[in-house]
Amino acid sequence: LESLLLLRDADRVLQVHVEYIESYASCVAVQAFQKAAKKRREFWRGQRKALGQLLLGVSSEASVGTTLTQALRQPLAHHVQQYVLLLLSLGDSVTEPHPARELVVHAATLFGNLQSFMRQALDQALATQALWHSLSSRLRDVLCTPARRLLQDSQDIAVTVTPLRAERVLLFNDALVLLQGHSVHTFDLKLVWVDPGQDG
Repeated sequence: LESLLLLRDADRVLQVHVEYIESYASCVAVQAFQKAAKKRREFWRGQRKALGQLLLGVSSEASVGTTLTQALRQPLAHHVQQYVLLLLSLGDSVTEPHPARELVVHAATLFGNLQSFMRQALDQALATQALWHSLSSRLRDVLCTPARRLLQDSQDIAVTVTPLRAERVLLFNDALVLLQGHSVHTFDLKLVWVDPGQDG
């Protein structure tokens, strides 16, 4: 058991998966799959049936961009889920004094955490993708970067920003953005601090 790459180098295998998920989420956030489908519309229309056969639960009415997005997500999600189930089963069958037990438990924990990371990364990427549709093309061009993820939108939660006025406040993983009319104020999060205020 100790010679299995998944157990021996679980951290390295995990890192490769994390890098793929981060790259995939960046493509989702900036709508790369939809743009690719649009540029090569005729090609992807011809491939829709083949893509649909690979996927579970994707409607034949789904856009080619959505289908392409699912085609790249579903196999990895299934793969990681199978790793977790296999490692948990292996952990149950390997008794405590066995030297590989600690490796199995460690790998099962890592890949369980990877499942959570994948869900969170995709949720943030989809929320960010949805945000771009609600902004003007000028704002989109200024704010949209592959690594940027929306964490909070003042349309979803009440936010007060003083002394500045803002119609809308967007909190990203790397910046605080205040929108007022056609004005955009962007603040690097490394330079921003939050005063919790006095509730009471």
